[in-house]
Amino acid sequence: KSSLTTTKLVKKHHQISENSLHAIDLSLTEDRTMVSIAAQYNVSTNTISRRIKLLGQGTQPAFNGLPTMLCIDEFRSTGKQMSFIAVDAQTHDIITILPGRKNADIKDFFLNHYSKRQRDRVTRVVMDFNSQY
Repeated sequence: KSSLTTTKLVKKHHQISENSLHAIDLSLTEDRTMVSIAAQYNVSTNTISRRIKLLGQGTQPAFNGLPTMLCIDEFRSTGKQMSFIAVDAQTHDIITILPGRKNADIKDFFLNHYSKRQRDRVTRVVMDFNSQY
């Protein structure tokens, strides 16, 4: 006969505490290698890879057309590079993340991925006053 001790710190059938997993998630926002994060938290690089995959599931672009209200902005991504993001203003679903923020690249993306009818659905665009747009 065997028994399993449970605690709020570690999920059932897991070995890594929730606090450690949250710390790993925070470390993934920094410009670091998986090996260095794994070494810091004494876990395998496979564990780090699984966390990236799990976190990535919530950031997959939505491909069900364009919303009526679209939020766009630029942000600093990896390597101190600026990238572009478009988000549905109501559901907060990510529409796309582009590796650059140049006007021509953004225009090409929307022209090549969405029909005129889908683009016409967008009635409001929310953005800051960056002269780039």
